[in-house]
Amino acid sequence: MKKFTLFLSCLLIGTTTLFVSCDKKDDPTPEKEKKENKDLVLEYSLTFANSEIIDYESKQVELDLNTIAAYLGVDKEQLGGALTGKEKSDITCLAINNSTNSDTIRSNTQYHWGHWWEKNGDVCEKYNGMFQSAFTYKEGIGMFNIYLNYDRYEVCQTKITEALRYQGKCVKIIFTISVIDLNDKQHIVATNSMSVDYLVTSQSQQVTVDDFNAEATLSALGANSWDDVIWLVKGELGYNTVYVSTITKEPCYYYDENGDYTSSLLESVIYATVLEGQLSIQQMGTEVKPNGTMTIKFYMLYNNKIVENSVTINFVDYLDPETAPEGSPASIEKDLSVTFPRNDWEATSIDITEDLRQCFKMTTYQVHKAIDNNEIKIWYGEVGKGEYNSGFYIDTEGNVVSASDFFSVFSSIIASLTINSAEDNIAISLTTISATSNPDITTITPKLILEKDGVTATFNITINIE
Repeated sequence: MKKFTLFLSCLLIGTTTLFVSCDKKDDPTPEKEKKENKDLVLEYSLTFANSEIIDYESKQVELDLNTIAAYLGVDKEQLGGALTGKEKSDITCLAINNSTNSDTIRSNTQYHWGHWWEKNGDVCEKYNGMFQSAFTYKEGIGMFNIYLNYDRYEVCQTKITEALRYQGKCVKIIFTISVIDLNDKQHIVATNSMSVDYLVTSQSQQVTVDDFNAEATLSALGANSWDDVIWLVKGELGYNTVYVSTITKEPCYYYDENGDYTSSLLESVIYATVLEGQLSIQQMGTEVKPNGTMTIKFYMLYNNKIVENSVTINFVDYLDPETAPEGSPASIEKDLSVTFPRNDWEATSIDITEDLRQCFKMTTYQVHKAIDNNEIKIWYGEVGKGEYNSGFYIDTEGNVVSASDFFSVFSSIIASLTINSAEDNIAISLTTISATSNPDITTITPKLILEKDGVTATFNITINIE
């Protein structure tokens, strides 16, 4: 049996119709009183799409149990117990075949009230249908779960009718189910064509796409908020859902160097997100070349409506505002000192921007880029020892240790660059850890060396613990 999973955010069309219908049967004898059978009818509409498009298999519909209980003249909790089979009851749970209007009383699912259904809306053998219905009840809330069996998927529209009978009264619960193929272009209701300039620097940055009109997009979909929207990408087999953070509600789109969606972070070049209606683009780890372009596409779905989004990214070369110092690169050595309070977790940084500019005769941007590309290597203690561009874990004796070992100071080169800002800098970042509570430790003396083509910038750091 194919395992079914519940997906709580729905393509559910959010209208429920409640009315009382009368089926009158004419009596040929005028003297006899006419008989009227009044049924309470609840109607719901749902939409499913095929497995290549959406990777979920069920919808949930919350029933109005208060209305049902009042109509049948029973208590709501007793009703819930009866509908799940936890209590003995004279309330009969049944299904009504669409083609013959005949009853099928016995449930043929693992649930007390639920059935398997053919495409025409008739009850069928277990596992053989296109749909399955199942009622669940918890903490006063009654849900009907409607499953689509993708092994028997067909584009269609049908009605299935679940029912309750009690003391001559009948409640009919009718689900109108549409199964659609979103590859049909009729479902695309709007297309957003956008462009954005992305400045190619030595550091990834997030750029907002100002052309994205969030309000118009929601309006075209007929959705009330982004929480209602399902995020899609399109591949060879059709649409696929993308991961959406449960915390930020942020969809995660990753694209390779060709602009095609990829689920692999290692292959990704561009990362696109939509958060609170704002679309942004960010370069990933792979370097992009200036003066090139990339077009990415993503889709938004609500009910059976799709908005197609296309963004052309223009990669613009960064113009370095600085001029490199004159002269030839020459090694330097400098003593640095910082003081940390004992027992406290504290961080500080030492700006070495000008030292590196003069040592390597490069602009801040060039130094930063060279560190990022590993052209400038970072060593601990001596050249050729402990290369690790992300930083070093240093114990209380000043030795490099692994991250899993007990350590007292984390020392690293942090290359930070804010474009076109006076805050451009390259700094050594130092953070004390609780191991400094040892009163015998008063100083720690790590040494960091930056080296390029035999030219070195050596920093002898004295960390005083007070």
